[in-house]
Amino acid sequence: MSAWWNTEVDQGDGEKEYLSAMKYYHGRDERRDYANVLRWLRLSVEKGNAATEYATGFMFRRELK
Repeated sequence: MSAWWNTEVDQGDGEKEYLSAMKYYHGRDERRDYANVLRWLRLSVEKGNAATEYATGFMFRRELK
């Protein structure tokens, strides 16, 4: 990820953490990396990001079928 993006994420922005997870999940600008998806989702969920909570549940439901 770019330096400015990392700075935003490092400041603890839950929305940016969620978007970082989605970049890794979809393989946009980065290769797919599910360990990083879970890392960024966990950080974002800890901040109460509702979109992250939904996405996490959706991904687990989709993968467990």
